[in-house]
Amino acid sequence: MSSDTKINAASLVGPSVKRCDYIVKLCQGKDVLDLGCVRHKASVVLANPNCLHTRLRACAASVTGVDIVSDEVAAAKAAGWNVKCADVTTPMDLQHGPFDVIVAGDLIEHLDNFAAFFLNCRRYLKAEGVLVLSTPNPFFSGLYHYVALKSDYCVNPEHTCLLGPQCLVQLAGRQGFDVETIRFCNDGWRLAWIITQTRRNRYDIFANTWPDNRFVARLWRWGIGMVFNVAFRVTTCCESRFVRHSDYLAVLRVKND
Repeated sequence: MSSDTKINAASLVGPSVKRCDYIVKLCQGKDVLDLGCVRHKASVVLANPNCLHTRLRACAASVTGVDIVSDEVAAAKAAGWNVKCADVTTPMDLQHGPFDVIVAGDLIEHLDNFAAFFLNCRRYLKAEGVLVLSTPNPFFSGLYHYVALKSDYCVNPEHTCLLGPQCLVQLAGRQGFDVETIRFCNDGWRLAWIITQTRRNRYDIFANTWPDNRFVARLWRWGIGMVFNVAFRVTTCCESRFVRHSDYLAVLRVKND
């Protein structure tokens, strides 16, 4: 696929998947580079046995992690992770590689230099290796309805962009990659779960928790969420799968020149 060809991204979409399960399967027995592995706070991922990096360490032949936040990298290292502090948008010196799989989970939407990112990926990827990345789906209907109903944005304040599948195919092509497959993730966030947040009690996406998590608050969120979910499902039952899920992932390979 050449970057000057109009590729219909819809033709690349396969069945929806569970994000971590799909990535873990790709990395089974492989040498893996996990970019952005700390995901905001080391204490949160270290406390979660089901976090992606922990699962990769359990299934892959080897795993090297990379993150830009030096304090969080130090905390991850202290816990036994093989992780380097580096910026994926500047030349990296990892002293390891090349790798069978490069994982960039929920990372590309934080970047401001795509060319440098893809250059690093090409440098550290084996000839037959794959780059798998996940990112928010900007066409997710829950995102639209949240903004419409709440008059507020539901976006990570550290995001610089939202890339839909069609834009990702074009961007990857310009950087020397082909998109092999696109899969929507069926385990993303739900509107009924987040619609209950208020200005005083906003869900903390960095710590993965609610500021007010008392029993009464949890009960209120559950009740309102259940009622809203029924109404939302009735009004959106005919939606396309392209807007049904909050996130998607893509598997990329370096172009054959």
